[in-house]
Amino acid sequence: MNKKFLQISAILAISLFAAAPLLTLAPVSAQETLFPIYIGVGDNNPARLAWAQIISDSFRRIGIDSRVAIGTWGGWLDRVLFPLPENIGQTYVLGGWDSIFIGWNWGSSWIDPTSLYDNDSIPIFNWCLHNDPEIERLLALIRSELDPPTRISYQKQLQAYTHNVSALQVLLYENETWAYDPNMIGFSDISQIFPTGSDPMMRITGSDVIKIGVNADPKDYSSMMSTAYYDGIAYGVTQDSLFFYENNDDMGTFTYTPQLAASDWVVDNNGYNWTLSLREDVYWPTGIQFNASDVILTWKAIVTPAVTSARYGDYYTVGLTNESFIELDEFTVRVAFNESLPLYAWTPQLLNMVAIVSYQEMSQVPFANWRAHGSNAGTLWTATDVNGDPYPVYGPYGLGPYVCNTAASGWDAGSRTFIADLRGSTGDVGLANGTKVAYYKGVNGWHSSGTPMPNQWVYKTIVGGSTAINALQIDEIDLVDTNFAIAPLRATVDPAWGSMLYDAEIGFQSFGLNLLHPIWGTGIGTPAGSADTANAGKYAQYVRQALNYLIPREAIVAQVLDGFGVPGNEYMPPSLAAFNSAITPYRYNVAEATRLLELAGYVVPTVLPVPPIALYAAIGVAVAAIVIAVIAIYLWRKK
Repeated sequence: MNKKFLQISAILAISLFAAAPLLTLAPVSAQETLFPIYIGVGDNNPARLAWAQIISDSFRRIGIDSRVAIGTWGGWLDRVLFPLPENIGQTYVLGGWDSIFIGWNWGSSWIDPTSLYDNDSIPIFNWCLHNDPEIERLLALIRSELDPPTRISYQKQLQAYTHNVSALQVLLYENETWAYDPNMIGFSDISQIFPTGSDPMMRITGSDVIKIGVNADPKDYSSMMSTAYYDGIAYGVTQDSLFFYENNDDMGTFTYTPQLAASDWVVDNNGYNWTLSLREDVYWPTGIQFNASDVILTWKAIVTPAVTSARYGDYYTVGLTNESFIELDEFTVRVAFNESLPLYAWTPQLLNMVAIVSYQEMSQVPFANWRAHGSNAGTLWTATDVNGDPYPVYGPYGLGPYVCNTAASGWDAGSRTFIADLRGSTGDVGLANGTKVAYYKGVNGWHSSGTPMPNQWVYKTIVGGSTAINALQIDEIDLVDTNFAIAPLRATVDPAWGSMLYDAEIGFQSFGLNLLHPIWGTGIGTPAGSADTANAGKYAQYVRQALNYLIPREAIVAQVLDGFGVPGNEYMPPSLAAFNSAITPYRYNVAEATRLLELAGYVVPTVLPVPPIALYAAIGVAVAAIVIAVIAIYLWRKK
């Protein structure tokens, strides 16, 4: 049995945790059950499946009736981020959710935690349903503080507060791990195309196609709607924003250059008026000229609740309304902020990074129908070109360099592949009369590589890290996305056909709790809270803290991520200046969890959990026979 065989066996053993509940210890008896909790996890990420089972095992050994609920990623988004009104705040069994694993990559040049915690964002983006006056107070200070050092101090105060109340159970900070074709140039991070879109920057020497392997199907195909990293990889190349960002950090060193804008902002009225001139040489794929109406409609849609834009909370909380956006002339726009409110600390970033929508196509669509429209749903719809002729669009539509205007492009559910063609290339059918509207090359058209953009951008959904690595080896894809969590498989990548990139992620992995849940949300469902309703929120906090103490973060990092990560404590990753290093992650502590649950009124049964690492090693031994069988089948099929 060679080294590669053993390494593949190890990662398969870890992945099988989620599929082998019969191998875990039996739960406590029904009369000893404290309360039920469904742990929601998407079926696309083996690492999350593994740690879902690990955490569920830990909960059950103290008497919590914990069950892993596996579903599609899109299905969980519908429950958590975009629920039906009657399901908002409901428990899992009533159509809502109890808990969920969600990774968060800030993916921008600033970190405003409004989108995580602000009550005004409910239910559009505040997915945990936070509603805490102290959080609101600190958010307001962070948003309005123009002095970076002072703003950082407020960020640290918020981290300390949310950590204490366990507002969000941050599991860990991952190290991103990528595998890619050695012939690729210009690649340093996939976030280069998300969310600002435009030139994907990556090139493959000797090829005019870029093929990305991803582990989840895209769900929303527009920057306006999307809340998922996976979506952005697909639609990003089809859409452009006003400015192009060169890097992503929160240290004040971000740089941006005009993209759809003709120049930088002109600011007057003591910082409350922001005026922008737009380029006059930009055209939609239909041949319609880009102008101020497109930009104004984009901003107005963001602040319209019916649209359910992912940016709604960011705009609403700084006082932006329909009246804030003014079209001065065909190529000049103005944003007039409410002078009775404090200035916003990151105004350029707030306005710069939104992909623009078409006024001609979307102004006739009711706002409530935008999410279901083909441009966001990824389905066939018909635009109108400059000649008044029908123009087919297969999903996303924007001002970016790539288009989906043939039956061979867009999303194909059968092959789970998304394809976009470079505007002006042979794959672009152009207008009905055969005219092709070339993409303007602009300030970043060829990027720093100096080579033309690939003629085709391909997004392919693949199940499993080892399958993705095999696809890289046989040239089915050029890049294995970091969300496959392939760090433990790194030794299986041969330098002859695969290069590796490791980078600290500007984000976190979390275990979120529904904060309208009667036990860990409002607290009225706890024994103490039902008797002392005035203080029910305090008892809910005890439960959340107890759950935090029952998460074996160190074991998850060591056993599932092979050490490629560190235990997490809060929303700010340690690579950024505003990280509060004085906070330490919740460590696995059954005694402290028991004490907190008893404060909430529960009688904890006498259950002695197996030490986490030893437990998971035991499970690994138990599934070894299954793993060997799977490997044997795999090797036989490869012959």
